[in-house]
Amino acid sequence: MSGTVDAHASNGRLPAASSYRAYIDGLRAVAVLAVLAFHLRGNRVPGGFAGVDVFFVISGFLITSQILAETTSGRFSYAEFYRRRVRRIAPAMLIVVLATVVAAQLLLLPEDTAATTRSALWSIAGLANVWFWRHLDTGYFAEDSATVPLLHLWSLGIEEQFYLLWPPMLRLLVDGKHRPENRERKHSKPGLAAWTSLVVVASGSYALGSALAPRAPAFAYYMLPTRAGELLLGSLLAIFVRGGAAGRVPPRVADGLGIVGLLSIGASFLLLSGDDTFPGWLALPPTLGAALVILSGEARLGPSTKALSVEPLVRVGLLSYSIYLWHWPFIAFWRYGHGSVGRFPTVGIVIATFAAAWATRRWIEEPARAAGGSAGRVFTRLYALPAAAVSCAAALPLLTSGYGLRVLSGGYPAALSEFREATRLARMESENETDAPGGPEMPFEVVGPEGAAETVLLWGDSNASHFVGMLSAFAEAVPFRFRHVSVHGCPGVLRDPPRFALQDAREKCRRLAPAMRSALGRHATVVMANRWSRYTHQADFLDAVAETVASIRATGARVVLVGETAEMTGFDRRCLEKALGFPGLDCKENDGSPIPQATIEIGDALRDLAKKAPGVGYWDPNEILCPAGRCSAFGADGAPLFRDPRHLSPRGSRALGDTIIRSSGVPAAFRDTSPSG
Repeated sequence: MSGTVDAHASNGRLPAASSYRAYIDGLRAVAVLAVLAFHLRGNRVPGGFAGVDVFFVISGFLITSQILAETTSGRFSYAEFYRRRVRRIAPAMLIVVLATVVAAQLLLLPEDTAATTRSALWSIAGLANVWFWRHLDTGYFAEDSATVPLLHLWSLGIEEQFYLLWPPMLRLLVDGKHRPENRERKHSKPGLAAWTSLVVVASGSYALGSALAPRAPAFAYYMLPTRAGELLLGSLLAIFVRGGAAGRVPPRVADGLGIVGLLSIGASFLLLSGDDTFPGWLALPPTLGAALVILSGEARLGPSTKALSVEPLVRVGLLSYSIYLWHWPFIAFWRYGHGSVGRFPTVGIVIATFAAAWATRRWIEEPARAAGGSAGRVFTRLYALPAAAVSCAAALPLLTSGYGLRVLSGGYPAALSEFREATRLARMESENETDAPGGPEMPFEVVGPEGAAETVLLWGDSNASHFVGMLSAFAEAVPFRFRHVSVHGCPGVLRDPPRFALQDAREKCRRLAPAMRSALGRHATVVMANRWSRYTHQADFLDAVAETVASIRATGARVVLVGETAEMTGFDRRCLEKALGFPGLDCKENDGSPIPQATIEIGDALRDLAKKAPGVGYWDPNEILCPAGRCSAFGADGAPLFRDPRHLSPRGSRALGDTIIRSSGVPAAFRDTSPSG
């Protein structure tokens, strides 16, 4: 995120030094705006997260270029290199961490405040990525991760770890003027062995990302071994350019490379998504695109680099580091309280981000870059002492059970304690019944009245799990017993289910598939329930559903397709607790939202499938949850039915089943659980 040239002017004007590359700041602007758009409007720029990968290439190129230039002239010093890194990175990062830690103590629940402050301490040490790999229960793209205020600092951890290793490695690999036999050489050049080893390591990093992402997605996303290739790609480009290769690229070829590079970056932002196996080989289009743009710019000022050098983009690029630092805490805190980010909050967050970024650059970044003194003095003044102060602020919540500054107001701890005691049973239920991250949740559990025959199989992803309470009410009324098998993010289909599964569920899905194939045919009725619309981005998913239904029917069993519940946008089960300290929080402000169009469309498709196939029924839960097309996450008594926007709570699921039975009896699709011919 942070690689830069130190020729940036400190007076607010655009840099004019001959070594300054305006197009690179324009490329930074494109990258940071993509990240900002992804975090605010992920449906518009679904691959905007790859902007971070573009930053990695830029960083590798600029910093390697600087090391090579100083090595050639005999001026390279490790102390000076890390002095520049501290001046560039530490002050702005520390002020954002401090502001986030203070805000967390005023806005977050105690347990979330404690988690935020722990991540802050690891971030200060340059190990944010290690913290999130080891301690964040959800993946980067999971909904719960969207409220983790310092999650974005994982990328700074990657860079700092890389730049602890890379300078000494580079000096070993590249022949430079510091060696007596090379004193007359104009440029440092790597030998063939150095080139080969760097290419192998970089390629291996991309390959490792692709191999680990399905099995260990958190490690693949957050850790250096699977990200080093992107920084090394920029470093290889710097070595290539330093050897004079850019000057040998014909003008038309250079122009074409720049255009292809920009198109590759743009296509990645629009075509990638969080459902893809990333990082890995899919990180090549945005990173190679960035490398092509830089190569084009080093060869000549062509169409792509002229477009990137326009003043508005350059000014945004100059602010890009601070924009990146500030944007995510603003978004995370808003989502923590309000769930989704609407149109007006989006505008407010963008304005606040740019204002904070401008102020940080003007009063933090620029004075820090101008700071003189020895490396030890700079390290002490700009990193060690401020980091110690921020660590003290972060330690306060850890010493006060997460309350932090709120211990100064005795009213909040007392009010929260009283509220939690009154709702203790509901909280225990919510905490204990969430999706198990390590495997199938409640695998092969049998539910229903003792003595009844086990005739029903409930199968699917976590949207099968959240119907257990409802189906248990039906089972007691009919009666019957049912076996429940579900894996979060793994759809209930027979045709290659891991291919359709969410990235972090593919391995569990793969392990479950053989057992599911052998289980089918043992029950008179199979109830299939999934978050169907989550998988329809793959064109053949509905074909796989139809094949699965046909296979089940071939065993003589009936099939009941259950529609997905409408997403309760903005719903947060813990909202009432949060409202005790989060200003202006209305826990029902988003209640009564319409059924999403994607849910309507997949419901129509499943209904049509049921009509065409004998022995297949369809039931839509939204007929109960969304009367007149408006959906409520709360029951008639005002108690929440959901545990998160997409899942009924166990108690809410049972309450839904009891309500249905009282109003109209067990739905027809579930009454007959005997085999059908």
